[in-house]
Amino acid sequence: MRLFFALSPSQDKKQQIEQWRQQHIASLGRPVQSANYHVTLAFIGQVTPSQLPSLIALANNIDSPPIHMTLNTLQCWPKPKVLFLGCQHSDTPIYQLAEQLQQGCRQLGFDIIERQYVPHLTLCRNTAHLPDVDDKIIKTLNLSLSFFDFCLYQSVSSEQGVRYDVLHRWLLSAQQT
Repeated sequence: MRLFFALSPSQDKKQQIEQWRQQHIASLGRPVQSANYHVTLAFIGQVTPSQLPSLIALANNIDSPPIHMTLNTLQCWPKPKVLFLGCQHSDTPIYQLAEQLQQGCRQLGFDIIERQYVPHLTLCRNTAHLPDVDDKIIKTLNLSLSFFDFCLYQSVSSEQGVRYDVLHRWLLSAQQT
């Protein structure tokens, strides 16, 4: 199983993101299906069924408030050829939640790459550079997202493409203990 922890925007936010993508950058790369839009917290990779309970136990012990962020930048990572929406500033809790999950996965023996966490939502793959997009278009993107839970996803490949199935969901508490 190929697994990751992530935040998932609501259906209406996914639709807003998809409408913006289709209106402004539809011809770029290979679009991610809107049903698969998410903000990765920790990419785990291959997991055996016997390792799954330890990941669930890890997440059961996470205590984080709800997360709020605003997608307001269009960016590209040339090496993985990914075009994504990012945020200039984000709540501290998203960084803390990502760090708790990544560190916990490392302690469980998973090979989690250590690098600066960048909250992002991938729009397209196979895009090696930022498109020549007018600044006015970028300014139309100012999408506030609120997350009240996080999920453990399984990436499932099929002839129809990749889909992300939720294996488990945890609420983010309004009041930390």
